[in-house]
Amino acid sequence: MTNSSSGKSQIKEKMIKKCVYCKNDLQDKRAIDVCDKCGVGVWGQRMFNTILQGMNEADKKGDLCLEHEIPENKN
Repeated sequence: MTNSSSGKSQIKEKMIKKCVYCKNDLQDKRAIDVCDKCGVGVWGQRMFNTILQGMNEADKKGDLCLEHEIPENKN
């Protein structure tokens, strides 16, 4: 029997993220799937930098559910 979770992890590492607007490949590891050109075009330079910084910090803290399962709501 194989461990399916490690297989999924290997696949995720090889997948290239794409910008949701222009579909170009994203070369760096960031929390949002928007390239710099599209991000600046949509929100402007200062706002895009603020969004990118905030999302990356939240990702580092583990506050985003990007690559792991969403916890079950116990309410």
